Amino acid sequence: MGNREFEKRVDNDVINNLALHKGIFKTEIGRLTDENVALKAEVERVSILFHEKCDVAANSRCGIERLQKDSERLKWLIDGGIYALEARVDEAYGFEVNLSVQTIDAAMKETK
Repeated sequence: MGNREFEKRVDNDVINNLALHKGIFKTEIGRLTDENVALKAEVERVSILFHEKCDVAANSRCGIERLQKDSERLKWLIDGGIYALEARVDEAYGFEVNLSVQTIDAAMKETK
């Protein structure tokens, strides 16, 4: 095999790997749709409670403490969902991904 053929094959392998990884990511996002809907509903529910309690918190020490607990819980839910997706991709396909809320949102928009 000449150098040009080898270079072409390597380029194709790289392109195919990138496409595979993107496809895997989309597949995993798809599998998490139900979990994500449930997570979003929970986040929304906590967020609504959070906003409802803002007025109470302005006049109540207890309200402020409850708001802090709710915001910690919200962060925990989001971080937990991201960690679960990272672990699933690593376990299923053997490569690590580092995700953020932004990358997951971008991927979900792309899969719609």
